[in-house]
Amino acid sequence: MITTKESIDGSVDALKRKLISKYVYFMSGILLGYSLVFYFVIKDSFFAICTSVYSILLFYTFIIIRKSYNIKIFVHLYMTYAPIFAAVVMLYFWKYSAATAMWLLPVPLGAHVFLGKKYVYIYSVYIFLIIVTVSILNRFFTFDYFSLNDVNVIVISDTFVGLSNLAVFIILICYNEKIRKTEIEQNIFNQINLSQENNQNQKDGDFLENADVVTSSESIEKDKLVFSENVNIEKYVALFKKVKNIVEHEAYFKDVNFTIS
Repeated sequence: MITTKESIDGSVDALKRKLISKYVYFMSGILLGYSLVFYFVIKDSFFAICTSVYSILLFYTFIIIRKSYNIKIFVHLYMTYAPIFAAVVMLYFWKYSAATAMWLLPVPLGAHVFLGKKYVYIYSVYIFLIIVTVSILNRFFTFDYFSLNDVNVIVISDTFVGLSNLAVFIILICYNEKIRKTEIEQNIFNQINLSQENNQNQKDGDFLENADVVTSSESIEKDKLVFSENVNIEKYVALFKKVKNIVEHEAYFKDVNFTIS
């Protein structure tokens, strides 16, 4: 059970890093598989090499930075350049099938998992602009690097793309549930912690107020005692002066008939 803010924050961060690791490893494998589709099914060695190089660079770059990378920076960079690479592939497949656009569909979901609602809209617009750009370029330019006349080849390629992105969706959704659950626990912990701080502050305030009242009462009693003592001293001083005056000036002690009574 999560009991401290540090452990909750660490858990959320750990889940996101674990998701990124799984995604990178999985996508590296998917891209290698796609390069095999290019080479053996589509019979195109250039795109096969490009996809293989992209997969290897993605994998080894992540291996190098995996212990020190910033999650948000990494996600922003990846979701910026990965759709551009996908757009290049889409340019050559667009006139045969628009299914290659499915490579872009996980991007808004990834933004939701890692970055928040605002970036879902931003990256959705980004993806939309890429698709529109590819469509416009294919309308005005011809991209005939390879020719796909066999329907079975297109079906195999589209099936591979569809299943791969379905798997990516499943991974993102599963981890999104775990991350959201942990973030809810974090919010609950923060509310409990805030409530405890407010209660403690109220107790401290009540204690100080009571202490002031006690101190004030003690001060009043002390003043009363000092005042009473001062009054008694003044009475004794007045009596002493009266006796002294009688002794020094009236000299009753010289009278032979003087008695104390």
